[in-house]
Amino acid sequence: RVLPVELPPLSREDAKKAFAFELSRHFPFEPQEAVYDVLPTGCSCPEGGLSVWMAAAMPLSLAQEAIEASDAAGVRLKAIEPAAFAIRRYVEGANPLATPARMHLLAHGESAFAIGMNAGRMGYFRAASASWESRVDSLAASVRSFKKLLREESPLELTLSVSSIEEQEVLALKQALESVLNLRVEVRDPWRAWGLSDPGMGAASKEDCEIPAALALR
Repeated sequence: RVLPVELPPLSREDAKKAFAFELSRHFPFEPQEAVYDVLPTGCSCPEGGLSVWMAAAMPLSLAQEAIEASDAAGVRLKAIEPAAFAIRRYVEGANPLATPARMHLLAHGESAFAIGMNAGRMGYFRAASASWESRVDSLAASVRSFKKLLREESPLELTLSVSSIEEQEVLALKQALESVLNLRVEVRDPWRAWGLSDPGMGAASKEDCEIPAALALR
């Protein structure tokens, strides 16, 4: 899991040590039973002099199982990465957009993801399965939450990345978000962002392969 947490403005090494005392408040396991890390977002809290960090954690037992499985397959793991960061790379493509503050809204089949970036750093992540009726509300709520973190310091740009969704639904989602948020929404195709053509598969097969493909395109 990846989620935003509030920590003092420390160095990354010291912030990771400080988060050890907070980890069990955010994740259902103790620090000695976990693999975890923190990254600065560049956002600050309105009160208290704290900074917003992205914290990622997983049970140590799962990490050990992944390493053992890769060793058995003859593959050496260099790092274990949260899926949130892989999804960010998926929607940004090989050439990330250099903007002060941008929010990626990803609608993939029946799932919805919201990734907030501030000065190139991830500052917000949310994933939720949502019906069509609630998807607009869920994504709009994510945008409002991220804007609070920014404290209106930078104009926010919105990108809607879509896959496995009919073109008419994409247009309807774009228009609904623009109406609710009063912000322009740019639609992007993740495959084109990577300079790739459609793999020529059926819709169902393409839906199954896109996120794994993103992990392989590093």
